[in-house]
Amino acid sequence: MTSREQQTIPCSGCGRFAARMLCSAHGVSPVRGVGTSLLRTNTVPSRNASFPCEKLVSERRWIDAARGAIASGDPLVAIHWAQRALTEDRSSVDAARTLGLALANGGQLGRAREILREALAQHRYATDGELDEHIALVDDLADVIRSMDISGARPQLEEALTLLDDRDVEPSPGDATVLRWQAQYLVAEGNLIGARTKLEEVSSLLTRMLGTEEDPRVASSLRDLARVLFAQGDVPRARELLDQALRIETKAYGDEHPRVATSLREFARVLFAQSDLPGARELLERALDIQLRVYGTEEHPGVADSLHQLARVLFAQGDLSKAHQLLERELRIRMKVEGANTPKDISASLASLSMVLLSQGNLAGAREALERAVPLLERVHGTAEHPEVAAMEGNLGSVLLALGETERGIALRRRAYETLRVQLGPDHPVTRDMARRLPRAVGQADAAEPHDVEDAHGTRKARNAPRS
Repeated sequence: MTSREQQTIPCSGCGRFAARMLCSAHGVSPVRGVGTSLLRTNTVPSRNASFPCEKLVSERRWIDAARGAIASGDPLVAIHWAQRALTEDRSSVDAARTLGLALANGGQLGRAREILREALAQHRYATDGELDEHIALVDDLADVIRSMDISGARPQLEEALTLLDDRDVEPSPGDATVLRWQAQYLVAEGNLIGARTKLEEVSSLLTRMLGTEEDPRVASSLRDLARVLFAQGDVPRARELLDQALRIETKAYGDEHPRVATSLREFARVLFAQSDLPGARELLERALDIQLRVYGTEEHPGVADSLHQLARVLFAQGDLSKAHQLLERELRIRMKVEGANTPKDISASLASLSMVLLSQGNLAGAREALERAVPLLERVHGTAEHPEVAAMEGNLGSVLLALGETERGIALRRRAYETLRVQLGPDHPVTRDMARRLPRAVGQADAAEPHDVEDAHGTRKARNAPRS
């Protein structure tokens, strides 16, 4: 069975012992399906099911099985095998690292972080090979923490970069991964030019080392580069790179893989920017379907991201009721799942929800959502003097004016305008929009009218409400 194939085998009539033997023989683990018990396969080589495989197994075999399942995009099976490997050898750093990766792929970021931290604390290195393992551990931990809170992973990133500088060997594909995370920090800091240069370097480095562009690791770097190009406004080039990444990943993994779902979601973002709402909706529904089947649950950060994007598309199509349902569902996931509940993500969810509520005529609900979102966004940026915070405050001011809280509404809108004027300049479209709607006196206060604002990735945080 290739890494691109995933099958389910009905287990009706199998006793517990027979199922366990089949699992041991063929590298499958019991997975509870809807109304039936299933066995899901991974990439472990097939053996005679009647042979007592327990005599042959080792911690290494379980690690290989788990890594095969990770590559196949099946985190549930990967977690099962990695836990088995760690049971065989509690001191195995490789087993702990594999379990951390499996948990991270399955969305259990909090558990993954703790296991990788413990593995890193145990690991000692004396040779270049052991140093490579240590760098990989640092990188994996940084990736997990970055997924939860990008600023929190800076110490691990700096350690990994220092270790790379100290090492006297040729670069490896793992080094390119560290450089990718460095580029993501540049994006977070608003340095899109630096991030673009870094990611172009990563793509070139990977293609040279791997000897081909048709590798999933190259596809990941292309997807990162496409995000930066999109944020810079080069939508056609971003679409071209995403199309290339999606083709590479589909060829490598098949149609049912979480990385394919990620590329579909990014492609949908581009289609949304190009006003192809039906196309964006189709891709997002495909991505969501893949994620729900692969993860076996909706409690995953990636699912929350897909729900948010799909809700925005539905909102733009005028389906307010469905958009509202998806945003509420997204928020439930974000409040429950560690790694999905970052302040930036929750504030974005609340901002989108406020626009839907406003379009539905629920001013009180919109006010509540925005009053929760503004301090969260201030926490993300570390200051109230940021364009995103100002734009959201301006929207809150509009809602307060519509509710009759004129004095506070005018004060918030004026403060928002001053921040935008200083940070973006008086001629920026967002600043001009705020100036146009800025009441000069109480009697000139207008109705709630949310305006557009883009985040660091070039995606809309709030759109003018469609007329229902």
